[in-house]
Amino acid sequence: MKKINQELIALFDKYGSDRRRALRENKKLSYLYALADLRENLLDWCQFDPEQQALQIGADAGALTGLLARRLSSVTVLDVSEENLEVVRRRFKTEPELAAFSPPQLVSRPRVM
Repeated sequence: MKKINQELIALFDKYGSDRRRALRENKKLSYLYALADLRENLLDWCQFDPEQQALQIGADAGALTGLLARRLSSVTVLDVSEENLEVVRRRFKTEPELAAFSPPQLVSRPRVM
């Protein structure tokens, strides 16, 4: 996932928040998967209380983060991948009520199988 995250970050550097243009000019399936608004349909039907907050654990490239940020009073994203968080930060840098963190206790804790 690191390679695609680096490519997405480069797209945000080049196109800013214009994801549609980025997708039109860069026809790569992994970009479409990560950036298409269509994925928001998974939660579009849900009635959100705009006064509520969300904790999103594991945002990946933030496919649902924008929908949550638009519909709720605030969104906090937790992810162990700093690359995922950087994609989310760049993708939604104009969302004032969005915070993205990589909690040290999630990163440093050994996995138990």
